[in-house]
Amino acid sequence: MTHIPNSPLPSRLSAFAGLSLLVASSLGLGACAPKDGGQVGEENLGCQSVLSEPLTLDGDNPLGFTIAQVLELAEGDHQSALSWADGNDSVLHASLVFSGEASYEDREWIDDGSGIEPALVDMDCNDILRMQVQVELSSEDGALDESYALQLEAGTSDEAHLSTELPTLTGSLVIEDFAPAGSYSSFRAFLDLSITSAGLSGTISGQAESSGSGGDDGTVSATSFAIASFGSP
Repeated sequence: MTHIPNSPLPSRLSAFAGLSLLVASSLGLGACAPKDGGQVGEENLGCQSVLSEPLTLDGDNPLGFTIAQVLELAEGDHQSALSWADGNDSVLHASLVFSGEASYEDREWIDDGSGIEPALVDMDCNDILRMQVQVELSSEDGALDESYALQLEAGTSDEAHLSTELPTLTGSLVIEDFAPAGSYSSFRAFLDLSITSAGLSGTISGQAESSGSGGDDGTVSATSFAIASFGSP
């Protein structure tokens, strides 16, 4: 089990964010740069699971805490002040229910052989506990009214995290309303959510994507923009 060193973390994360966008362009994909082990995007390099072992609620594992401890923190109903990037405010309600599947994952840095990530090949990765949860998200202004089956991850017993693209939106949220001016072919939204003893926090961000100038070269350029934030920064 290894962990990302403290001192070089900001520069490493900055490089990783830039790398994700470069990979997205070369593969013809839009991508988001999630936290270590996040679910967003379709990158084939980075911190990947090299070993997965199923766990019971109280099962021992190399991280020294249990699925039950994480769920004691994360499962149930949560709410937080929600601030939209257009200046409007609301309240976010989030409900998480464990579905019964959990595992320990050993993670290592995996590259795709492209040679575009030499600055990061020595990056250590955090091992995690992963658990399947049903997540209900709603906002009191009606912009969010969503239900997803997602993977909740925890590297410590006092914080749980999930990152995902929001594949469907049944609330009134319109992603492109928050996008910068320009001509785009598609829009995507991403949720980054954490739960600690201090409560619920996170962001909703967007990507506006446009095809390469040739139209047939398979590349995609992506412009990121803020949609909302909630809880403490």
